[in-house]
Amino acid sequence: GDARVINASISRAACPQDIFSIVREHHRDLDHRHVGMAFNNLGKMAIRLGKLDHSPQHLTADEDFQQLLFVVRRLAGQERFSGRTVANTTHAIAKLHAADRLDATVGSVDATLVALEGEAVRVARDMNSQAVANTVYAYGILGRM
Repeated sequence: GDARVINASISRAACPQDIFSIVREHHRDLDHRHVGMAFNNLGKMAIRLGKLDHSPQHLTADEDFQQLLFVVRRLAGQERFSGRTVANTTHAIAKLHAADRLDATVGSVDATLVALEGEAVRVARDMNSQAVANTVYAYGILGRM
């Protein structure tokens, strides 16, 4: 899939299921920007939709969400994240945790956060102040400090 088409599709997503269908269809083509944008939108949706969101209460119950977590771990293992995308992805996972949409201590989420922490260490010197602030804030919400 064309990266711009995937970006546009993620941007237009109205609910988590829209994002999950993009993940299902394009999981092999997703890059660090796509997963950062997907998590960012899921975090915004959790706040905006609240009780109107009909996806599973805990996103970890969704097979496509598990695939998205796997893509993050794969990209982190390949050292593909930038400071901005590692910060945005970690921050969005923290938002989902705070909105009670996932438990950050569950195996697959915890493994994803461990992978992102490795990437944060790798790219820390290249992070701008906003990325550092988002990452530290996320670690605080997640109780990982």
